Amino acid sequence: MVSIHPYPLFPHRKARCESCVFLGFLLFFTGFSFFPVTSALETTVGKINTFEVLNGTDFILPCNFGTCIGFENLLFRWYFETNTTRDRLLEATIKAPGTEPRITFTKNDRIKFAGDSKKKNISILLENMDFEDSGKYICFVKNPTEKDAKHESVVTVNVVDKCG
Repeated sequence: MVSIHPYPLFPHRKARCESCVFLGFLLFFTGFSFFPVTSALETTVGKINTFEVLNGTDFILPCNFGTCIGFENLLFRWYFETNTTRDRLLEATIKAPGTEPRITFTKNDRIKFAGDSKKKNISILLENMDFEDSGKYICFVKNPTEKDAKHESVVTVNVVDKCG
């Protein structure tokens, strides 16, 4: 009976290979990966995300999105968040790059789309800001092209009597 060694010419490879298998299992079960895990979909409101706004003025809530693999029928929403609820302000869909959004919901006439979807800008304008408008605003995006990947960013607004 002839015994065939799996590494006849390179006996040192056997030990190295078994070590690699063990190391691979160890890395897999501890959650470590050699490949960085990134989300291709992202929203951003810029470097500054807290603003003081003068009572009675109009204010643009900034938001841009980015995607590495493109989009089709991208959904975006703006919310106003209090301690207990998320109140939807605006909802729209962008069919494809280069097309304008189709706005499907606006809470009231004070809220307007102020972005440029061709530049992936989905900012909104809030007219005649009032003290009750102070709080957190959430820019939310969902991309069906990326298996319904979702991302959101927060803008905090403080409405004041005098900016300073």
